[in-house]
Amino acid sequence: MTTNPLKLLMLAAPLLLAGCTGLEPAALSAGASVAQTGVTILDRGKARTVERATFDDALNAVRRAAANLSLVQTVEDPTPGRMRMSFHDERGESLVIVVERRTKTVTLLQADVGALGESGWASLMLRQILAELTVAGSLPPPPTPPVGQPDPPQAPVEPPPLPSTQNPGT
Repeated sequence: MTTNPLKLLMLAAPLLLAGCTGLEPAALSAGASVAQTGVTILDRGKARTVERATFDDALNAVRRAAANLSLVQTVEDPTPGRMRMSFHDERGESLVIVVERRTKTVTLLQADVGALGESGWASLMLRQILAELTVAGSLPPPPTPPVGQPDPPQAPVEPPPLPSTQNPGT
């Protein structure tokens, strides 16, 4: 069976030209708004974010997040200013977390499931780490939105407890 070079070129052209679509500004602006909300960059099984949190706070958040997600730690590889931790789930799929100090108050967080791994795991782990940082008070409050943009939605306020219907005299 022979292949027509023109057909191959036509099939490959969209892949070859994907970087020249003219959609980069839209993707960049979407990425900027995503980054402002704490969502991460996801690429080839890696999710990463840089946060205003200390290295130690980030490490503690990783450990709490892994415990909350019932992950089993298999490896911990520390180097100065950097920690590489490996975890696995019940199916044996691995998840590698890298915590890297960038400054005294800024830390890079990366979750890697590999190119063929379930990218949802990487995204979920980073969201859980960010939630742990937030609950611990380690993240600063979100920035105020630019003039003309609405304020972000606030967490629902718990209603006050209802008064007791029991008669205190009986």
